[in-house]
Amino acid sequence: MSLPKDELITEVVNRELSDLDTARGLCKKDLVELLGERPDTPVLQAVKLSNANLAPMSMCHAEQGKLLVFDAATHAVWELVISVGNKGKLSATCNVKFNIPEAELSNSIICTPSETYISISVGRTSGLYRYKNETLECLVPNDSNTLVGGVAHLDDDSIIYTNMKKGQIMSVSQSTEVNVLSGKEQSAEAPLTSKDGLASNCTYAQCGPLLVLGKSVIVCDLASISIRIISDISALFSYHTTIQNLYEAFRVHSDKLGYCDQLAVEEIKDKLENICNFFEGRLAEVRAREENPNLRPDGSHGSLSYGTVEMFTDLKVNTADLIALIKGLNPEYPISSSALLSVPAEHHFSVMRSRYQMPSMLQYCQHLGTVLQETLKKLTCSDYVYFTSKSSFYPQPALQSIHLEFNPRPFRHSIPALREDERRLMLNWRRDFCQGIRNCKD
Repeated sequence: MSLPKDELITEVVNRELSDLDTARGLCKKDLVELLGERPDTPVLQAVKLSNANLAPMSMCHAEQGKLLVFDAATHAVWELVISVGNKGKLSATCNVKFNIPEAELSNSIICTPSETYISISVGRTSGLYRYKNETLECLVPNDSNTLVGGVAHLDDDSIIYTNMKKGQIMSVSQSTEVNVLSGKEQSAEAPLTSKDGLASNCTYAQCGPLLVLGKSVIVCDLASISIRIISDISALFSYHTTIQNLYEAFRVHSDKLGYCDQLAVEEIKDKLENICNFFEGRLAEVRAREENPNLRPDGSHGSLSYGTVEMFTDLKVNTADLIALIKGLNPEYPISSSALLSVPAEHHFSVMRSRYQMPSMLQYCQHLGTVLQETLKKLTCSDYVYFTSKSSFYPQPALQSIHLEFNPRPFRHSIPALREDERRLMLNWRRDFCQGIRNCKD
């Protein structure tokens, strides 16, 4: 049973084998076992060639039921039409599609519905070739600065290939215009490096085969024995912009950014509205891709978790409610956006962690009385005296002046003197049980 996890969860719930929350917490293997079926195991099967004996060196998928294979023995590209015979056995009929000149070799081949691109790595006329309309033409010849490695189809207008001499990923348009897609140029004289970063600053020690997966490019870096990924970071910048808007709305200070200007109430609500719209838009895209309108992603679907999206929605709604409440009680009251984040639960746990960074259950219970005492003080109208250091920070300098008022000494009742029998009893107790013992030294 090779089904996605969401469909397995639906099947488990429909069969009443488990409730929805429990099924979501199970892994795919547990769901399959719960259904009483084992996942299908892929079986490798040899394809029997009916009219040829090939030595494949590189191949690619052409269309449904067809493969393009470069044969190192005949130095030609063959088209294989695969069919399923009796008992599920595969067989193929081979036909020559085109020949490679001068007995050269290829290590990568790709095709589109109308074109075929092949990388010829060995020979005097090696390079990147295109076969179109029964004509083989050279797009990028190999020379002292170019050695074409892997080839991949990026989009309808361009093909990408690896230049193993300079350690760069290049793109070729339909008009044969060559541009650098990723990688900083390296020379053979200097030590080769493999470093992550932006497309203009990253380096590849020896870039080889390529694979285009959706909107990302997978690169095999042969020298560093690693798989590298090239992806668009516009979504990442959009996400960081939303976080910056959140910082600005509530005047939260990060390590590098700080906001001191107080925004208007309407600007705060607009920023929160834009943040929630951004997250809800990404959530809608994931649900449309997974074809599940009720999906609650947990972070593995390429988006924020559903709990985080709900948290920002609650933040937007609760902030608007607090602002409306304050304005309804006192329209002239100046609202501080940073104060809207200080909720009783946040204060409770911040005080609880003031002594222990991660308190255990016992430490939490031991500290609970003190924390509740401080919380109750904040709920009363009585005055309490707190002693602070001179370096304490006060947001309003006008309130830094402290006036000390000394209360009169409270009246104390006189303590009667001990009677003689009580005094004698205490002396006897001290003599019998509290006497010290001298340590004698030799």
